[in-house]
Formats: sequence, C-alpha cells, structure tokens
Amino acid sequence: MKTNNEYHVTYVGTNNFPKGLATVQRQTLIAKGLITNEVQCIVLSRFNTSTEKNRLGKGTIEGVEFITCSPLLYRHKSVLVRNLNKFAGFVIESLYIIRFKKKGVTNVLLSTRTSFIRTCYYRVLSWLLGMIYVVDINEHLSGVRGLPISVRLNHFLFEKSVLYLVDQLIVISEYLEKHYKSRTQKPIIKIPVICDVDFIKEVKTKSLSNEYVLYCSSAAYLESIQFTIDCFKQSQIKQDLVLIISGDKKNIQRIVKYIERLGLSDVVKVYSNLEYEKLIQMYKSAKALILPLPETEQHEARFPHKLGEFAASEVPVIVNDWGEVRNYFSQENAYIVPRYSVEAFAKCLRNAMEKNSVNTGARALAVATEYFDYKMIGRKVSIFFEKR
Repeated sequence: MKTNNEYHVTYVGTNNFPKGLATVQRQTLIAKGLITNEVQCIVLSRFNTSTEKNRLGKGTIEGVEFITCSPLLYRHKSVLVRNLNKFAGFVIESLYIIRFKKKGVTNVLLSTRTSFIRTCYYRVLSWLLGMIYVVDINEHLSGVRGLPISVRLNHFLFEKSVLYLVDQLIVISEYLEKHYKSRTQKPIIKIPVICDVDFIKEVKTKSLSNEYVLYCSSAAYLESIQFTIDCFKQSQIKQDLVLIISGDKKNIQRIVKYIERLGLSDVVKVYSNLEYEKLIQMYKSAKALILPLPETEQHEARFPHKLGEFAASEVPVIVNDWGEVRNYFSQENAYIVPRYSVEAFAKCLRNAMEKNSVNTGARALAVATEYFDYKMIGRKVSIFFEKR
C-alpha cells in the first residue's frame, strides 16, 4: 500500500480562490487536511470574478499553496478583455496541470463540481497525463426549478455524464451516495461538512449588552431568511435576532426592508462581510444558532457548511430533522424541530431559550470533533485515493 506522501494532488474547479463561500471553504479545508496528512497538494484557480483589484495572484492560505492562472486578477469592465482573460486562464491552468505532474508518484486531479464542459476537459487532460480524476459533488442541481435553460441543460448533462468521466467520486451526503452508487461500481466516498475544530475552539466569546440568537446565510436564500425572521417574530423571545448575510446587496436591502415592514428594526440586526474570526466569535457568543432547512430534494442532498461550524462553536443548534441532520444530530446534541414550519421553529426557539442547556452545545462539539474535523477528513480522502 502506498504511503500518503506518494500522492500529488492538483486541486481545480473553483474561481476566486481563496475567497468565496461554502465550496471554496470546503476546498480549502480538504486541501489543508491532505497536506496535514503528508499529501502534496496545490490549488489552481482559473480566474477571478471579483472587481477587487488588490488580490494576490499566488500565495499560501492556511498552509495551502494556490495560484490564480489568469493574467488579470479582477473582473475587467470590458467584455472582450474578460473573455480574453478567461481564455488565458484556461491555457495557463492547463500548463500548470502539466507542469505539476510529478514523476514517481500517483498524480490526482481533484476538482470541485464544475460545468459539464469543464468536467469533460479535465477528464481528457487527466487521461492524457495518466492522472486519477476525482470530482467532489456537494449539491444535486439537476432538479432545481426556475433556472435559465442553459443552466438547466448544463446540470442535466453533468448529472448524466459524470459517472462515465470520473475515476472516483466524493459526495457530501447520504442522498448523493445512494444516488450515484446505484448507477456505478466506481469508488465513491461520503465526506460530510468540514471545519477546523481547533481554530474555532481558540476563538474567544464576546460579552454583548443584548443576548441574541443567530442565523447565517447567503442573500440568495431569501425565502429561508424571511422564514427565520417570521419564526423569531412568532416566538416572542426576549433575545435579539442577528442575521449574517453575504452576497447580493439588492437582496440584502430587500431583507432590511422586510424587517422594517414587520416593525422589528430594533431587535433584528443585519451584518455582512465579516472577517472569518469575527464570524466565529459571533457564533460562539450567541444563545443559539438557527438553521431551517426547506424540506426539498435539493436540501436533502446538501449539507450546509455552516452546520459544521455551528456544531464546533459549542452553542446549541436549532435545526429541523431533514437530510444529513438525521445522520449526525438528535435531541441529545441539538434542538431538533420535527417539521419545517414557522410554528414548530418558533416553539422550539422558545423552549431552547427557557432551557438554556450548556450540555447540548458541548455534545454538538463532540460530533464536530469526531466527524467534521479537517485532519480526520484529510486522512479519509488520502486513503480513498488508493481505492481505484
């Protein structure tokens, strides 16, 4: 059997690395876990879509070496320049993949879930270079409604072809594991949400004048954010509600207006663009962390990244019994809401504030330590590479 340091991983698929939401955070922690387990790993980001001009083209983040391949490190105003920059990023990324292929080791091309065309290209390139091609899938998007035809077609083609293109597959949930295992004999492993438990433990809590419960989300999930506000309003608890919202500014303004319309501006606070340590401090200083999951196929296949961070924060989590929650959480280590409804969440929120159980948060931390910590995940992924 090969030792871990006989592998070299070139990690591709995302743009904007190292800044980004759940997919980039997952990519960072998987890479960090591999490196901790003596697996050589470098991340390639094809181009950036941010207008921020002072970004690093290469460097190291949390011990993970990364390179942005495009010449321009920001989104140019000109469509022509943007397209030329993307094409240059594609060419340079390909050259880097060829360059980083090591002699005398097993080379792995590891990718996040990306477009159908990009997946096909990585398959061809990895085959030509004699590399193992592995894709990490963290969502099931082919059934999502309301998307443009071109996006739906991309998801459909990816879903139908991915098992023919990859050598191995990483999935984030039991739903996806069963979905793909029923169609192939290729190696598949479930890797849940990932977090840095030690880092989160070291962040200090902060005493605030008002106690609060907290919800964190992308602004794209407007329905879930409004659902959380409605639950808070109906619960009539004495604590404030803190919303940490990232993403589209127009959607954030819609949320602020919704809060104003309900007359809750004094007790519902909205924050965005927090530094990561400040974000974790806000988690750890809350009385409870709320995570309502719409009971849909898409959310059954997902495993929200923040749920791992919530658990590691040693603060009681309020979440409904859906999807991956069932595999890791129970009434012993969380406040489990029996169904996705405003009434059920409001009642559970009241109960949580009345009980104020310290043990619930401590047991959630134990779950995060056992199942979600990046060091353990890195070891599992490195061993998985041998199963081909």
